[in-house]
Amino acid sequence: MMEICYFPSLFCNESDQQALLAFKSAITYDRYHALATTWMPNVSFCYWKGIICSRRRQRVFPLNLSSMGLQGTISPLLANLSFLTILDVSNNSFHGHIPYQLGNLFRLKMLRLSKNQLQGSIPPTLGSCRSLRNLTLSFNNLTGNIPPQLCVLPMLVYMSLGANNLIGTIPDCLGNISSLQFLYLAYNSLHGSVPSELGMLSQINILNLGSNHLMGRIPSSLSNCTNIEALDISYNQLVGRIPWELCSKKTTQLNIL
Repeated sequence: MMEICYFPSLFCNESDQQALLAFKSAITYDRYHALATTWMPNVSFCYWKGIICSRRRQRVFPLNLSSMGLQGTISPLLANLSFLTILDVSNNSFHGHIPYQLGNLFRLKMLRLSKNQLQGSIPPTLGSCRSLRNLTLSFNNLTGNIPPQLCVLPMLVYMSLGANNLIGTIPDCLGNISSLQFLYLAYNSLHGSVPSELGMLSQINILNLGSNHLMGRIPSSLSNCTNIEALDISYNQLVGRIPWELCSKKTTQLNIL
């Protein structure tokens, strides 16, 4: 039986409901009527599509609306979902900027905004999401530099920023994210050298820096990445010899040229 929210304070958190309704109001097109038919203010948001609530507090902790045919902007009021651990609106048609207020979601573990039409820069405030393990912003129209503030995410395992219009250099401090296993920065306009500090990524499995404007030599320190399975630094402007240490590694895939 559905729980009715005529009196939100009794049945669900009013702050969460207002944040979700603000998100809905920023949607301009709902191809599959996913929100139009289930996100009703007279029904508890715990029964709305894409939402699961914690049993005790009745707070939203995952919001998953991936591949729903949604178009619009991402409301900054989502930052009021203070118990949110997963935010996935990937593979839709969201445009506009990534709200910097999302950096207030200190419980957030997964942020997937890939395959949209998002613009502007990556908010440095995302570095405040210290519980973040998956940051997927690839396949958008993001511009600007990779914020060095992301380097302080102590639990990050998966970072995908590829297929955007990012410029600048690869921050050396990315090598400090010891938990990182997947780093995808390909298909941007990054320049400068491949940081030797990336050789400090002892847990890295996949490292893809291909199709940028990187220059200089391939750092031999990458051979310190003992768990690497695939390395792609192709389609750049690298010079010199391939370090023999890399050639001797039994990687699953090595794409350098």
